[in-house]
Amino acid sequence: MPIRSVPGTRVDGPPPEPAANQLDWQPTRFADNEPVHLRPHAVADAGRSPVSPAEVEEAIEHLDDMAAMLSAAATDRGGDPVTYLALRDRFGDLFGRVGLRTPFRWDSLTVWAEFAKTKFPRDYRGRRQYVDEITGKARNELREVLDGLRSGDLPGEIDELDELAVDTLADPSAILVELRRVRSLLRTDPGAAIGKAKNLVEATAKAVLVMCGQPVIGHSMDKLVNNAMRALGLPAQPTGKSAEAEVARLLKQLAGSVTELRNLVGDGHAPETAVTGVELRHGRLAVRAALAWCAYMLETVRDQGPGPVAG
Repeated sequence: MPIRSVPGTRVDGPPPEPAANQLDWQPTRFADNEPVHLRPHAVADAGRSPVSPAEVEEAIEHLDDMAAMLSAAATDRGGDPVTYLALRDRFGDLFGRVGLRTPFRWDSLTVWAEFAKTKFPRDYRGRRQYVDEITGKARNELREVLDGLRSGDLPGEIDELDELAVDTLADPSAILVELRRVRSLLRTDPGAAIGKAKNLVEATAKAVLVMCGQPVIGHSMDKLVNNAMRALGLPAQPTGKSAEAEVARLLKQLAGSVTELRNLVGDGHAPETAVTGVELRHGRLAVRAALAWCAYMLETVRDQGPGPVAG
């Protein structure tokens, strides 16, 4: 149910508690020392229901309502105390379920107005700017949560590959560098993320060759991938319909698709004309393909040890 403000209501005296039917869910209280920045799957583990993208989208829309209400109360233009409490509890519940701390923690609009006047005495502009700052930060945090929900737990998968590389390789530094770059570009630059996904495959192929005592020859991605697969006893030119051949074919397709996508729309080469139509989802697709190839290769090194499969 959308929350609507009541025009003309003044902030006089303690505000009444909101009616039960004004909240879509019951508010949850969180201690100040609770951990923050939990991943979506960790929220479910903590006993709270997972958050849906639609809930986050609606919350982002209601940020404008909260900002308008706080600004009005802070500049002696009134506000609806019932609606404030409903929004405050709603944001408190949502932020808590995604592992963040809500910025709207005042017990009432009266308490907020007193805080604003103490922090910014005789300074209406300062109070409004403060409201813009806290709601802007909340908007950015919720947009990041929304993007994460839409993309799955890619940051978690990146972290897992990071740990796998550290545990498996004598020198994982090149892979870790590329993982940091990929992580930083996922939500901002899909073309660059595609380019770094290709670099991640290349760094992993070279690391596998080094671990297996094989020379790293040339810069051709196809040759690097083939040589790394051979070093682990995987057929680089698979034939037949065995499970091993199917796995090898899939690995070749994953690595090849990342390289091809990078050549078409990635940032590895300067194009003759600007590349258009590259969305964040394209960058995530390339990163997922690269992560799958790299994880399989490193897991093979970990499970069987460096060198080809016996027999």
